[in-house]
Amino acid sequence: MEPEIIEHGRHPRMFRWRMRHRVSKVVANRSSGLVELNLFDEGVSGHLPNAGSGVILAAADDVYYRQFAGTFLGSLERQEQPQQVHLHLYRPSLETLQHIEGLASRFRYISLTWTVDRSPLSDRLRYRSVYYTCARFLIATRILHMARVPVLCLDVDSIAVRPVWPVYEPAIGQGDVALIRRQEERSPLRKVLISAAGLNPTADGLRFASNFSRALASILAIRPNHHIDQIVAHYLIEAMPGLKIAGMPRQLADYDFSENGALWTAKGWRLKKSNVYLEAKRQVDEVFEMAS
Repeated sequence: MEPEIIEHGRHPRMFRWRMRHRVSKVVANRSSGLVELNLFDEGVSGHLPNAGSGVILAAADDVYYRQFAGTFLGSLERQEQPQQVHLHLYRPSLETLQHIEGLASRFRYISLTWTVDRSPLSDRLRYRSVYYTCARFLIATRILHMARVPVLCLDVDSIAVRPVWPVYEPAIGQGDVALIRRQEERSPLRKVLISAAGLNPTADGLRFASNFSRALASILAIRPNHHIDQIVAHYLIEAMPGLKIAGMPRQLADYDFSENGALWTAKGWRLKKSNVYLEAKRQVDEVFEMAS
């Protein structure tokens, strides 16, 4: 299996209007988007994390699981700090399910849970990876509302080089959500960089998560051909003016693989094939015997 590559392009102006309109509807009406979100809920099985400490959340299809998930988990385990971690698996194979069961029994510091996503929300999409990038935020709402603990959503192709949670903790008390915002960008698609996103269990944090998940589910139903998670987050921020937004520490989305980074994130296949990233990956895989 090879990763799905989406053709270059952008959402047409009319489609952007439709997305913004649907975001406005879910903010104004708590039942808007529920029909579509229920399709997600009905297609999900597995176990969610127990209430207690905050949760690190990532998602993977079989391709990303095989190439990156073991390294991601191993790098967190290597920090030797107790941590709840949840993986949301998109239509996993039997081999993937057997593998993750074996991993969960090997960790001393990570408390690992996972869910299986066989939702029909992706069935009519031209590119199913459009759904895949949204799915972690759909399950994040479930976790946030059930556990009432902060949820830190990260890319599964990241490598922890320092303990992650202590870097995020300062942002918990500073906002309802923690995001990387790029005000200098003109395109609404790029105003929010969502490779690392935090949801905090405040009243407005819970409301943001609910609105975000219903908006994403609703927009997936009108079959977008490009990613929607970042642009929908931007539209939602505009529609919720009272929302307190903390800055996500950039150490948790370190694309430069710097010494000060806590999480090296390989954005794009060029970085995934870089010598620095591959060597860091090899060191984790060698220790935990997780080479793909």
